[in-house]
Amino acid sequence: MKKPTVTPQDPKIESVRVGQQLVLLAAFLIVITPFITKYVPGVGGFVGGLTALIGLIMAIVGLVRVSKGIETAVFFKVLTLLCMFVPFVNLIALLVVNFYATKFLRAAGYTVGLTGSHK
Repeated sequence: MKKPTVTPQDPKIESVRVGQQLVLLAAFLIVITPFITKYVPGVGGFVGGLTALIGLIMAIVGLVRVSKGIETAVFFKVLTLLCMFVPFVNLIALLVVNFYATKFLRAAGYTVGLTGSHK
């Protein structure tokens, strides 16, 4: 991973910013899916599966956007995308990608919090 050097006018910043928000929301959905499946009476399995599918799609889109913005190696992109299909490993991969996105955005002058970044 190369050291992030960005300027405030860099068009990659918006890609990383939106991708990070998607990654954070996907991590939240992946965490709450087992609780939905267990505690929603009647349709918990369906709703839990739907939540997991939406979380997976958001995670993949977020990973692609962040990876494109911070210009990671192809190996890193493929490895993180494959990790999305392994339970618990997907959360670790999302946290790693979030760490790199946070580092990139802070270098660009953004403030990064729990729900993403803002100027």
